[in-house]
Amino acid sequence: MKRKIAAIVAADVAGYSRLVEQNEEDTLRRFIAASHVFKILVAEHYGRIFNTAGDAILAEFSSPVEAVRCAAGIQTRMRDLNDSQPKDRQLLFRIGISIGDVIEHETDLLGDGVNIAARLQTLASPGGLSISHWVHEQIAGKIELEFRDAGWHSVRNIAKPVHVFLADIGYGGKPFEPDLPIKSGSAKRAISNPIILSLVAGAIAITATVLVWQRAAPTPSTTAVPAEPAKPISPPAIERAAVPAPASPPPPTAPATAPLAPAATAPLIKETALPREQIPVATPPEPPPQPPQAKLPIVPQPSLPPTAAAPKNAGRTMAQCAEIRERAQLGDISNDDRLLLRTDCK
Repeated sequence: MKRKIAAIVAADVAGYSRLVEQNEEDTLRRFIAASHVFKILVAEHYGRIFNTAGDAILAEFSSPVEAVRCAAGIQTRMRDLNDSQPKDRQLLFRIGISIGDVIEHETDLLGDGVNIAARLQTLASPGGLSISHWVHEQIAGKIELEFRDAGWHSVRNIAKPVHVFLADIGYGGKPFEPDLPIKSGSAKRAISNPIILSLVAGAIAITATVLVWQRAAPTPSTTAVPAEPAKPISPPAIERAAVPAPASPPPPTAPATAPLAPAATAPLIKETALPREQIPVATPPEPPPQPPQAKLPIVPQPSLPPTAAAPKNAGRTMAQCAEIRERAQLGDISNDDRLLLRTDCK
């Protein structure tokens, strides 16, 4: 296999299947005449036809200038041949031209240069030309034919977008209006400037840093008092909650604290493991009038075993009993206190 740089011309008939279906013999006869035009003009411009398949014709040239001149001459000659045909029976070629590295295998050419030229012809209008930007750079100032910039196009089976330029060969002295729309593809401009890429990357990095800093910044707290977790209700607490405790002033040794908000429901009694001296005792304010509530039935408690005896300090004072009841409302009550409530503080 031998590699070389070549300008490739790829031509294809627009709507060939439709023309064959309408009149097969007439279409084949006119296509043979068009192929003869191709052979003559390709030879005049120092090129050669290296492959044909159906209605497709592929030719190579050593010069992109000669390739474009040959393609423009073919479209002009085909315009003259189509003058005697109605518009829906005209044999119109789309021609694409590219330049690149190709592989020569016997008499055939293979590679991306051939594939890109074949894809470019699908972007041309019937009776027009489509060239790559590599060809456009080589023919600038050497050919009077005017090309318009069609932008970047993603073509099938080609990884990188191709910058395309189009030219519509005049038909009968007027701009040609093709029956079929131009296939624009998905035009996407490739950003290859390293300065733009670095600026974009820097902006993304700064944005990410600001977002991370905002997430890590502490949120100002409105209060320093942590919320007390809800305490589960034990069955004994529910039974004793129905018995209202008489209001009595706190002992003189109790520390002064802020008044606690009254509970919306009956006070709960629960055992806690905190030391008794760490629980502040406060005088609850006068509770607002509550609607009458049904009292829970008092379940008779099992009698204490014979071995259980009353605490040593029997005969508690009313102030001490009131203190025990207040601790019971806060959930700080021991087994001894429960026994005192049943015996001395009834």
